[in-house]
Amino acid sequence: MPSGATLPWKMDVRSCDVLVIGGGPAGSTAGHLLARAGHDTVVVEREDFPRFHIGESLLPANVALIERLGVRDEIERLGGVPKFGARITSARGEPPIRIRFSDGLPPSPPRALQVVRATFDDILLRAAARAGAEVRERCEAERTERDGESWITHVKDDAGRTSTIRARYLVDASGRDTFLARARRSKEMARGHRRVAAYAHFRGVPRADGEESGDIQLAVREDGWLWVIPLACGSTSVGLVVQSEALRSAGRTPEESLEHAIAHTPALRDLLAEAERISPTHVTSNYSYHCGPLAREGAVQVGDAIAFLDPVFSTGVWLAMQGGASAADALDACLARPERAAGLLESWSRQQAERNAYYWRLIEAFYRPEFLDVLLQPSQAPFLRSLVPAMTSVFAGLGPGPVRLRARLRLFEFILEMHRRFEIRPRLALGSVFDA
Repeated sequence: MPSGATLPWKMDVRSCDVLVIGGGPAGSTAGHLLARAGHDTVVVEREDFPRFHIGESLLPANVALIERLGVRDEIERLGGVPKFGARITSARGEPPIRIRFSDGLPPSPPRALQVVRATFDDILLRAAARAGAEVRERCEAERTERDGESWITHVKDDAGRTSTIRARYLVDASGRDTFLARARRSKEMARGHRRVAAYAHFRGVPRADGEESGDIQLAVREDGWLWVIPLACGSTSVGLVVQSEALRSAGRTPEESLEHAIAHTPALRDLLAEAERISPTHVTSNYSYHCGPLAREGAVQVGDAIAFLDPVFSTGVWLAMQGGASAADALDACLARPERAAGLLESWSRQQAERNAYYWRLIEAFYRPEFLDVLLQPSQAPFLRSLVPAMTSVFAGLGPGPVRLRARLRLFEFILEMHRRFEIRPRLALGSVFDA
């Protein structure tokens, strides 16, 4: 429909202030806060919650947002596993380094949670409905177009019924479906980051005592890494991340690849020796990508609809909820002061792009062989010891953070480059995921 065209008078149209496409953490957060601010908000979600989803590990930075939404007690009552830190090791058995969130620079909240995403996401979506958002599940956005100062979006429910929603503002929280980016053809895949994850849930995985019992564990190889995430009810998520081409060329099924990687990773082999797999082995694309522009003509993109970043720092849910919350705040201001809307959205877009670029740079550093050489090998040199608190803040989700944190991370990147050239630390032999 061309800009300025009118809809046929017989068409059933639901008018609102904001339409949110997608009911995951980004969309639920945005819809919740907009509705609570008094704006007429509709959230459309094509699936029926609760539904299975990967990404169980939250960050301390999530805590303030969960409290802002008023759902912390509800989430903790349903059995989230407290997480006070993370352990990282090379897969060849070097002693792990423990990242303790409260030791960051600056200190973060001392703990986060490991959650079952089906339950967590369902809590967020129900809370958005209680806050006043109209939530339509099993309802898919098919297409949208600009009509004057509004967005006209055509949606279809699972019974095949179609309807139309006219909204002043549109929030694309469609996740990896990238609803707007697909329509605009603005999705750009990240070169060299075409990875996949093979993962399953296990029972009978031993846990450490005390506050370390909820730690996420990462075991890193030359060509990939594995995670171990303790979940509620005694289950544990175990996954493998590798380049997609390497997984295909190995000649194994995803299930065989996961089992092989565990069996040939000393850091995990003994840990999972008596464990029992209790779910199918799932496979999902971890292809990293960027979409743009982030905000245009009253439409904003949040969460994975902006970009999908490699999950090594567990930033997915945090970036989704942070993006949803900041978008809600920006749109609240736009609805209050329409004459300032363009500038407000430009400022919001710039801040989100900066945040994603910050994490993207750190992810690039993680995949350099020098990263673990420096991080996993303690040194008496004060400038090297000072890097661990900075990386702790990254793992806690405190980024980009204050100037002193950014300065330490720049120093870390500089040291990685010096190590690449002059070997200022011993080289670790990480080995391949596909070692025989």
